[in-house]
Amino acid sequence: MCTVVGLTGVIIKSTDRGENWVTLNSGTNFDFYDVTFVNKDKGFIVGNSNQILLTTDGGNNWVTNLTTSFPWMFDIDFINENRGFVLGSSGLRITTNGGNSWTSNPYKLGGPYDALIID
Repeated sequence: MCTVVGLTGVIIKSTDRGENWVTLNSGTNFDFYDVTFVNKDKGFIVGNSNQILLTTDGGNNWVTNLTTSFPWMFDIDFINENRGFVLGSSGLRITTNGGNSWTSNPYKLGGPYDALIID
């Protein structure tokens, strides 16, 4: 499976290695910057919407997982199904419970915003 996100709420998905693509309804016009999956069903999207979107059905449907005070979130990564990181304009957020809750980290970053997580 391949999922791609983009500007104005675009989510497209392929289940045949990119031969065919389906446009999915995100329910928003906000710009998306990153998508990640922790397993074949559970995934997250971040962007400039102050929200982290969540899917639990392989990306077919997306809902708001968290509304944050982060105006811009650029990168989301997980090292396993529980521990994940979001990088944004207001710093770093961390989850240790699969995205059920997120805590702020005191580190303020200047940008650009990207992370490489190696476990």
